[in-house]
Amino acid sequence: MNLVAKIVAKITIKITILILTFVFSLLMMTQVAFAQTESPGNTTVNAIQLNGLGNKKGMFLSVYYALGKRATIFTDPRQISLREVKVKRTLLITDDAVLLPKVDLSRSGIFLAYSIIVFVVHREPTFVWENTNGSRPEGEVTTPATASMLMGAVVDSLSKKEFEDLASQQNAAVISYTFAQ
Repeated sequence: MNLVAKIVAKITIKITILILTFVFSLLMMTQVAFAQTESPGNTTVNAIQLNGLGNKKGMFLSVYYALGKRATIFTDPRQISLREVKVKRTLLITDDAVLLPKVDLSRSGIFLAYSIIVFVVHREPTFVWENTNGSRPEGEVTTPATASMLMGAVVDSLSKKEFEDLASQQNAAVISYTFAQ
């Protein structure tokens, strides 16, 4: 019996070590996951100086801070699907560069405050975002039929990660970005 008790004790110790290792690993993964998400409350997006708009003078720029995503590898990479518009700003382009002030965005429950910033240059003063499937994102105001849609618009975007990488590289209160034409 003494030998059996020793074997059982060794097995119990090994199982306990395995369980503790598993629990510790789960805790570490949870810490990493939380470190990659935003803190509760508001998120401030730095001011953006959008350059390269000289040949677009007289047109309008709508900027969407939204929850959405770019197309997958199986579709046109310029296609963007927006689920929810957090903040939308529209302004007249009068120069080669436009300064967009910083924006405070709030989280919706467990969701990020934003996942993409979309820049749309269009001819009409009113613009309504419409996804390729015909849907409109939550928070997009429906305006009269005179509003322009994506046809004829020039679209560029930055994912949240791309914007954060730019902010980290530039380490400035105003992040400079050149509009891709």
